Amino acid sequence: MTPITERDKMLGAAVNISAIFFPYAGPIVCALVCGKAPFVRYHAYRALIEQVIATVIIGFLMICSISYSVYSFYHQMEGGFDWSKIDWWGIILKSLVTWLLLGLWGVVNIFLALRDALEAYHGKLPLKPKWSERKALRLSGMDLQTLPQPTPQIS
Repeated sequence: MTPITERDKMLGAAVNISAIFFPYAGPIVCALVCGKAPFVRYHAYRALIEQVIATVIIGFLMICSISYSVYSFYHQMEGGFDWSKIDWWGIILKSLVTWLLLGLWGVVNIFLALRDALEAYHGKLPLKPKWSERKALRLSGMDLQTLPQPTPQIS
């Protein structure tokens, strides 16, 4: 396998940065345009896989939240529709907590993408890859055993 070039490192970092601003389009475009290098392809696939996972989790949580809201609203309206029966503070509190958690999720994803961009810029690959990284390695055609491993620093 060819060594990871400086260009590949920069493009790998760019893939992760583009995933912040364009969650699906960034990794897809980078995979199509710059995907000849396995290192860049790996970062594009990993960013795309992790975005799909995040979307599925957020979608599931939103469906649960909406279902609970509809269920609560339905049970509050038994016996006829009455605006005074609606628990407005409960609705406002649930909405506020939901939006704050989604905002926190977004901030965490930004920091993780920046960390991944920094690791890509330094040419690092995970020594113990998680599930999404193993899938991305397989899709990109990379193999951790054939890559040059960094030499340990003796202090």
